[in-house]
Amino acid sequence: MRVLAGERGATPRVHDRALWVAGIIVFVASLVFFTQVYPLSMSNADDWLNITKVRSGLPEWGGFNPSKVLPETLFPLAGYLAAYVVYPLSHDYLGAITLVSALVVAGAITWYVVSFGRVLERYAKTGAFATACVMLVFFLCHFALLFGALSDGGAAYLFGAYDLTGYYHYIVPALWCGALAFSLIVRGAGLEPNDGLTEGMGRKSMGVLLIYLGMFSNLFSSIALAAFAGASLLVDLPSLGRAHRGDATMPQAVASYARRNAALLLVIAFWLVTLAFEFSGTRASGAMSHQPLALGAVLGNLAIVWNLLYKRLLALLALCLVAYVAWHVRGASPAGEARDARRLVVVVFVDLMLALAFSVCLSARIDPFRVVDGVTEYYIVRGDVLLAVMEAPLMLCCVGMGYALGRVRWLQVLAPLCAFALAVTVVGNIGSYIPPVSGRMTARQDIAVTNDLIGQIVRADSEGKSEVTVATCRFDNPKAINWPQTPGMVESMAHTLYVHGLTKRELTTTWYADPVLNERYGISEDIGVE
Repeated sequence: MRVLAGERGATPRVHDRALWVAGIIVFVASLVFFTQVYPLSMSNADDWLNITKVRSGLPEWGGFNPSKVLPETLFPLAGYLAAYVVYPLSHDYLGAITLVSALVVAGAITWYVVSFGRVLERYAKTGAFATACVMLVFFLCHFALLFGALSDGGAAYLFGAYDLTGYYHYIVPALWCGALAFSLIVRGAGLEPNDGLTEGMGRKSMGVLLIYLGMFSNLFSSIALAAFAGASLLVDLPSLGRAHRGDATMPQAVASYARRNAALLLVIAFWLVTLAFEFSGTRASGAMSHQPLALGAVLGNLAIVWNLLYKRLLALLALCLVAYVAWHVRGASPAGEARDARRLVVVVFVDLMLALAFSVCLSARIDPFRVVDGVTEYYIVRGDVLLAVMEAPLMLCCVGMGYALGRVRWLQVLAPLCAFALAVTVVGNIGSYIPPVSGRMTARQDIAVTNDLIGQIVRADSEGKSEVTVATCRFDNPKAINWPQTPGMVESMAHTLYVHGLTKRELTTTWYADPVLNERYGISEDIGVE
């Protein structure tokens, strides 16, 4: 069997075992985090509307969200699974939704981290134990990277969103696209002569489906895969000239280039179609009808990203480049391995520039900034928006770490220490994370209040009523009437409870804000501003 560099006797089977051990740790940690630490709960009108809003599996020209196929099918399917499979067993409706949603998010995170482990195995050639440690470091970096980034003292994290809709519409699609990008890196699409779709028809068709769902998800998320594909195609462009200067004609060179990069070209084709559909939608036309894209808004978004994030990231990237250069200069890497590593570095840097430019411009166009309590907030610094931008550079940083561990064996002694120190830092700051619920009330408060509202509707239904007046908490929110517990939320809640089988009829609702509920659950009236 092949012996992997950096750890004698580490066979591919041992490496796979290490990948899955790390994957299980990541899955369990994520599941505990999203069910116990910060439970994923139904917290606002968007959540209650979207959990039963099933759409076609194809993009819809001119629709409100014409290209969000993945989130607007996955979220309702998860809701039905929670309501009709888990709830009859647990008798806890919100708990069932929390569990199923946590399983979805934890599963996506695990797929993403294990896909990174495959990249590490290919490019860094680390041993099994070091690979597992670096995978855990990669996972924890998503919690630690934004420490101290927010002016209000809250700690954002790259796996964090403000509501359940944000997880299905931003986090899961970004993880999906990141995992696909890492898989294409491992299979060599755009990095070596391999079209990335050379398997049998079964796996090939599944690959097309996964790419389709990833690209038709969310523009902020799909850029993770689209930018990688574009960067890889750009880096591989010189091969056209080399082939043409050889024996091949230009049509032959182009055909060879297309075959070699079939998966990447499919990604770009899907992405262009997604753009066309998305900009045909009513939501995009409304968001982009205010004024033309302003250079000041773009520069403001770019500056805030630089100030809050890229100073620390560039330091890590510099360390990675030093490791690559040092070992290549010393001749420690075979020529082919050194070439692949250099090409990966170039691809990731081009990927970063493309993803950052697109996300900054899109953020500046949709929501340039807003002032809340005298503090300017930018859409681009949301963790769920930044995740897609940060996936490739974080991958490169951790591959650089693995590269050093694979070349200097004694450094592997420090690998578990690094993972342990980072884990302690993350756990120590866990209480300061922004909770994944609208209005920034605690998750426990949100669940308690929501169960109260559900109880009012269910009791009215059991009493045979066709109408119900629901008392909600009172919120002083200039953004919307009583957000997040709006009249629309109460109406959507009644509809969802009927669709999910908790009530026998869909009740007509009226609404009033009752400060008594604020006192009962210890919720301030002025926390509704997001």
